[in-house]
Amino acid sequence: MKQIKRLGVALLSLIAVASTQAADVNVTANITTDTVWTADNVYILTQIIYIEPGASLTILPGTLIRGVPSPAGEFNPGALVVSRGAKLYANGTPTNPIVMTSQFDLPLGDLPYGVMDRETKGLWGGLIVLGNAPTNLQPGSGNRFVEGLPENALSEFGGTDPDDSSGSISYLSILHGGAKIAADNEINGLTLAGVGRGTCIHHVEIYANLDDGVEWFGGTVNMKYVIVAFPGDDGFDTDYGWNGSVQFGLLLQSSKKDNGDKGSEQDGGKDSDGDLPFGIAKFYNMTLIGDGFASDDGGTKAAIWRDNCANSWYNSIFTDFSGAAWQFEDRDGKEDSFNRITGGDLVLANNIVGIFGGGSTWAELVSVDDDDDAHVDLAAQRDVVLPILAAGGNEIVNPLIGNINRDRLQLLDPRPAAPEVLTGLTVIDERDPFFKAVGYKGAFDPAAAIGETWMHGWSALYNLGHTARPAVQVP
Repeated sequence: MKQIKRLGVALLSLIAVASTQAADVNVTANITTDTVWTADNVYILTQIIYIEPGASLTILPGTLIRGVPSPAGEFNPGALVVSRGAKLYANGTPTNPIVMTSQFDLPLGDLPYGVMDRETKGLWGGLIVLGNAPTNLQPGSGNRFVEGLPENALSEFGGTDPDDSSGSISYLSILHGGAKIAADNEINGLTLAGVGRGTCIHHVEIYANLDDGVEWFGGTVNMKYVIVAFPGDDGFDTDYGWNGSVQFGLLLQSSKKDNGDKGSEQDGGKDSDGDLPFGIAKFYNMTLIGDGFASDDGGTKAAIWRDNCANSWYNSIFTDFSGAAWQFEDRDGKEDSFNRITGGDLVLANNIVGIFGGGSTWAELVSVDDDDDAHVDLAAQRDVVLPILAAGGNEIVNPLIGNINRDRLQLLDPRPAAPEVLTGLTVIDERDPFFKAVGYKGAFDPAAAIGETWMHGWSALYNLGHTARPAVQVP
């Protein structure tokens, strides 16, 4: 609350103080040679800026990057695109993160940003990373260009190298993005298209983006410790046969009507539902908190699977959505996600389904959709899925989240307290060096001290005053 009260301080004074600490650098041309951005400057993305093949951009800890909206009548917002063959090294630290936000997100208190609230979105573009890893697009597909970008060599993605590296990203917050790059087409907070598993990404946050938080278009890249807060559309969106993994992720939706959609929208193919490989990503230790079980949205789902997607979820928590939990698509005469879950490719194991506005039984919380094919009895198909979910150890139980709060009141505490969080876990195969074996479900250790989870110190949720603070130590 103290930070909010400081908004009464004259903004001009705040800008004057900031200007003595950092100089504005307008970025007006593509990056064609190895370049370093430092924290003693503020970098203004004046349009879509590409890091071209063969070049690298290194962003040092504590650097602030701002983006501008599109000029009137144009679709060219400030945005940063890492082209195939280019590298981005944007690595902050737990106490000195990198921040990308809007040109209009003025300083708040001691922060160089923060004036905008969680419902202010779409005022610049976002971060788009394009790589050479495989997708399931057909050769010659017209879908090999990221949505809305000009169709040229700099905006093409996908290849044959699953180990491709686009660099490394860590301790990065991306705020208030999602500007349109074409009619009815906004930029995701973080777009990963054909990005390979040689790319290292951890401790990344998307805050108040107009479109999806994170969207994968094929590729093999993995992520750890990721926050999506208050997206205007889906939290985690997958397409084109992405074959990677995520562990430790938080989604926190807005409670405002029509401001946010599905927790996770999971698609497989684009050219055809039968394209291979279909999506076979793995999510472990995720906490998805919806728009509020009593929200008047009345239909926001936690996760859907369609277009033959077989993404699997383990040891995760889904709760506080106004609608139902899970939906699977069954298409007439096509490969689909119903086939994937009944065939054992799509696994949901040892997850907790909590409080939902759509009901409190599996029959109410799970559905099968046929995309209006009208070829099956949807209730009967749902009843085929329910025993599979029961056999997987999934439970409907209140996870007893410490406190769900979306305001800047230092009250958000996503640690679960239900005893079921500590039992019936899917054992992680520690031969895979990416995954970390932990003894709990969800993204946060129930035994962690308040205010000392992995999102504290670097994230906007922490720095803007959403999350609980460490308990005061009495000498």
